Amino acid sequence: MTYLDEAWGWLEYSADMLQAAKDNFSVQQYSVTVSLSYFATFYAAKSVIALSRERDPKTHTGVIGRFGELAVRDSDFPREVARHLSRLSTLRNNTDYDFSYRDTWKADNTAEELERARAFVEEVHNWINRHFEGDGLAG
Repeated sequence: MTYLDEAWGWLEYSADMLQAAKDNFSVQQYSVTVSLSYFATFYAAKSVIALSRERDPKTHTGVIGRFGELAVRDSDFPREVARHLSRLSTLRNNTDYDFSYRDTWKADNTAEELERARAFVEEVHNWINRHFEGDGLAG
């Protein structure tokens, strides 16, 4: 598998997670929506790391940090959109591991996080289009 295949695979998986988040939102599974929204952003971030031809970090924190270095610090990924990844990571951890936190999710605040995930994934696609247009990933 080439680095382009890996990057494309992570992007496709990211899209799958985003769709699953939307599907769960539509049936009012709000805590699941938040968790899947995070994974949509996480896998999109992994696609950026794959494009760097580097070995994948071993932890979620490592992926978040390396994404920030590659796409934000050393490039032009919008900082305000990049923050969605860390935010959703924190919310996912709270939601997945604290039962009392799950009850805080309602339609309005869940929709906001789903929108943040959508914006992040879209911006990863835009970033890739700007930087890897001729490599078979743009689209």
